[in-house]
Amino acid sequence: MQIGKKGFPYPILNNAKNFNCYVNDTYALELEEVEDGDNYILKNVHIETNSNLLKELLRNNKAKAMIMIECSPTLFKYSEEISIEPKDIIIPINKLSGRVEISSITYATDTISDFKSSDFIDDYSGYSFKIEKYCPIALDDGIVSKIEYDDLEDKKVSSIFRVVPSFDSERKIMNVINDDKIIKIELPKKEHENFDRLNGQPIFQHIFFSIIIIPALSMCLKEIQDELKYQDKIIEDIIDVHTWFISVQNSYKKLTGTELTEEIFMALDVLELSQMIMDDCIVNSIDDFYDIITRTNDSDEEEI
Repeated sequence: MQIGKKGFPYPILNNAKNFNCYVNDTYALELEEVEDGDNYILKNVHIETNSNLLKELLRNNKAKAMIMIECSPTLFKYSEEISIEPKDIIIPINKLSGRVEISSITYATDTISDFKSSDFIDDYSGYSFKIEKYCPIALDDGIVSKIEYDDLEDKKVSSIFRVVPSFDSERKIMNVINDDKIIKIELPKKEHENFDRLNGQPIFQHIFFSIIIIPALSMCLKEIQDELKYQDKIIEDIIDVHTWFISVQNSYKKLTGTELTEEIFMALDVLELSQMIMDDCIVNSIDDFYDIITRTNDSDEEEI
């Protein structure tokens, strides 16, 4: 949330010089960016200020400094309290893709009736102001980063699925075909067109995995368990027929550090296994859906 260039009816301590209403006082968000493959890490996050007024407000809990991290392509939004003392903030890399905005705001935690400073610029010099609770008093629009992360590339198991339109115009439900190299998922033509329009947007990925991939994968894994149990087959027989199962084994080993043997596989619940190797997409989709709804509501309120 970058609001550093927005006008306010009172003096703002701003890292943008053209919008700073103080002569000498400064305010800045400081941090270091690090990626370790799994996480986007902001190290030594803190605010730097030489403003005695702001330091006193923070010290007396009359103001609170926050960092905001927003990624519009994934609708990710996160905020956390920060201070002049450095701290690390860790964000799972799969929550981010593309443009990431990192900014800071310090706001009043209660109404300040007599807000004044000898360092105000001439336009405000000699005046005092009433700052309402939650109103910003210091801003830094911070930085904009670009995260190059492909969630599908990270989960190689996702490549074993192919979602295609059904050629049966009368069919109104999803159909799953357990082929040799892939799991084919057929959707009615209209629903497939809608899926195809939205599929490239990261925010919808967990939702699509939950309503399409998880049921299909669970069904196919249950079929394999039944083949092993009732048809006197071994895991190598399954791999010969359904080579996509190798991706499931590889994903399981990557997540657990353990080989997915026949004994382990037969003891697993297929729904739990499906969720595990598909990034816990069912519970994550609830968070994503909530983010979509709240972001839409926030946009509507801003327009009003």
